[in-house]
Amino acid sequence: MEEQEFQKEKIIEELKNKRINYLNIPREFDSDLDIAKIEREFGWREILNRGYDIITDSFFVEEQMLTLGIKNKFDSFDEYYKFVEGKIYENACYYQYSFSSEQKKK
Repeated sequence: MEEQEFQKEKIIEELKNKRINYLNIPREFDSDLDIAKIEREFGWREILNRGYDIITDSFFVEEQMLTLGIKNKFDSFDEYYKFVEGKIYENACYYQYSFSSEQKKK
């Protein structure tokens, strides 16, 4: 197991056992879905805005983490969709993004 994956598993275990909180998590894990899910479950992290940025041709998720603001960007809709756990409509903007037929079916 590579070092970062080992560190991630250790962080998840510590979070679940409530031995650490969001302040103890290195910022390089801000866009890690598994850790984000736990932080959302504990109420530490909340999605504020999400959508498509035509200028950078990327999807974004703006979150509030108690006192920190976080903005993650995704190059593909699939990555973005997975990160927001399929909740793509609340506080979202997709101005000038052309959804494929497959994406519309989701």
